[in-house]
Amino acid sequence: DVLRDAFAGARRELPELTLELAGEGELRAELERRAGAGVTLLGRVQPVAPLLERSAVVVVPSRGEGFGMVALEAMERGRAVVASRVGGLADLVTDWETGFLVPPADAQALAAALAKLLDDQALRAAFGQKGATRVREHFTIEEMARKNEECYYAMLRAAA
Repeated sequence: DVLRDAFAGARRELPELTLELAGEGELRAELERRAGAGVTLLGRVQPVAPLLERSAVVVVPSRGEGFGMVALEAMERGRAVVASRVGGLADLVTDWETGFLVPPADAQALAAALAKLLDDQALRAAFGQKGATRVREHFTIEEMARKNEECYYAMLRAAA
């Protein structure tokens, strides 16, 4: 609902704007009824890489998020991200560097962030490049394994 409202607001300024929603769930029928012009419901998308690669911006408007794999995969592919400032998304997306973080459930802030990115190709490209670099530097399997190992050793030292 927040993304739908934000998209409608952004589309008033950019009438050629389109939105592709990936995913499947119990709210699909309601989403189809309320989708509006320019919105396509894709259902389950597998593999997701081609969808991310054709996207100008990837939006993750979660009200709660543990890690944010969609944001990570988008950044890995050099895409700017607009995400809610919740959970792991706030750790993944660096505001004004790899994308924009907006307050959760704030359609107006989300629309403004979308409009800013969609109106500025150079900014999108810069965010995308910095996001890909961030993923390569901080979110490789080796780096995550190293951090897990550090955590385990710290817990063992504390228990000893």
